[in-house]
Amino acid sequence: MGNISKSFSLLLILILAVSSLTAIFATLPFGLAQSGTNISYIISQDSTWTPAGSPYTLTGDTLVYQGVTLTIEPGVTVNLGSYYIEVNGTLSAIGSPSDKINFNGGQITFTTISNGWSEQTDSGCLIENANIHQTSISSSNPLKIDSSNINGQVSVTSSIITNNAITSTVSASNSVISNNVVTGDITAQVSSVTGSYSSESSVISNNIVTGNISIGFFNGLSVSGDSSTVFNNTVNGSINSVSGEGAPEIYNNTVSNGGMGCAGLGSIFNNYIYDCQDGISLSTPRGFGGDLPCNATVENNLIVDNTQGIDIELSSVFGPGFVCPTILNNTISDNSVGIHLSENYYNATPTIQYNNLQNNSDYNFNLAAPNNIDAAYNWWGTNNQSAISNSIYDYNQDFNLGQVTYTPFLTTPNSQAPNPNTPIPTPVPTLTPSPSPTSTVPEFPTWKILPLFAVIMLLSIIFARKRPLK
Repeated sequence: MGNISKSFSLLLILILAVSSLTAIFATLPFGLAQSGTNISYIISQDSTWTPAGSPYTLTGDTLVYQGVTLTIEPGVTVNLGSYYIEVNGTLSAIGSPSDKINFNGGQITFTTISNGWSEQTDSGCLIENANIHQTSISSSNPLKIDSSNINGQVSVTSSIITNNAITSTVSASNSVISNNVVTGDITAQVSSVTGSYSSESSVISNNIVTGNISIGFFNGLSVSGDSSTVFNNTVNGSINSVSGEGAPEIYNNTVSNGGMGCAGLGSIFNNYIYDCQDGISLSTPRGFGGDLPCNATVENNLIVDNTQGIDIELSSVFGPGFVCPTILNNTISDNSVGIHLSENYYNATPTIQYNNLQNNSDYNFNLAAPNNIDAAYNWWGTNNQSAISNSIYDYNQDFNLGQVTYTPFLTTPNSQAPNPNTPIPTPVPTLTPSPSPTSTVPEFPTWKILPLFAVIMLLSIIFARKRPLK
């Protein structure tokens, strides 16, 4: 009877041990409960992807049917692999700050018949609080991506990209791109390269960018219209604008390393630009049928510590130019060259007045054109006419060049121009996350491991006692 009782007790312990192990292994990544859900079909009715069914793994391309809503809940992982999700209806992927949605690989495409995001109704296609890792996102309809970590190409139109940490390129047209931390380029240009061009009117503001911001479009044949605004950004790179129509505005930015470029029309004001090859470059873009005028206005900028403060290159192959840049109320100081101007068959001259052109180590003004230039009413850092003349490179150094007229000149610095000792402050976003890939393997909690060790130890003790002594 004793042996039967001991055997029964041992059997009971083994049953309990197996039950415990089964419960524990069911929670492991390779257990049945963690196998997730395979997806490869048309979603033809409203559906919800939940943490219980996560991870969702695409085994083929997937379509969200028109008029259908796919909702993805916080904490869900979607592994797209080499496949895509095409959204003809609505995708609502709203995570939480502490429980983000994870997208890995593949593509998400929002078509022209998808349910575009609307700020007025607070509805439509939305991705919020997500980790987007190597997932390309493209949208032909309005889309909102908010408060996410993005490491994948984004190409959208009429969309809102805000409060994200982005380590990739963002291509947009007629969109709002604001309050992001971006390591990569932001390109806001009309996408068409054939036929007629619509005007581009994106708003790019309050971003921290390590890369370049480009607006407008120029393909060597045609130049699009542009009415975009780029303001309050901190850019370690460049801001470039190309526009044949409209009035793009670039203001209140802090830019280093790359400078600003404006081809065609534009307004550049209240910027702080430093440590660049060319602080501001102004040029005439060549469009179909001839060069377009460079009609940029550059005003109230602080341009310091560059190789060239402002570089102006004007050309007119098919006829003389009659429209020129206007340079007013800027402080152009402590560069190697303050203003460099070159012309190619461009007979008009720019307006250059009321600037503080001072302390530029090589020349305050370097003329590389045969036309005469009127640069009166500027402050040259001194009242000594001989010193002013020596700070200008023109006809007096090369008889093939035109002459710079600098009289009458300001006898004191222009107080309306920026003070070089107080750089223009640029507001910056408070967002500072850095995107990182999110593991798709769930953690195995310590409290689940302890019962496993306890069962193993108990079985070891029992079998040790049953083992006969030698």
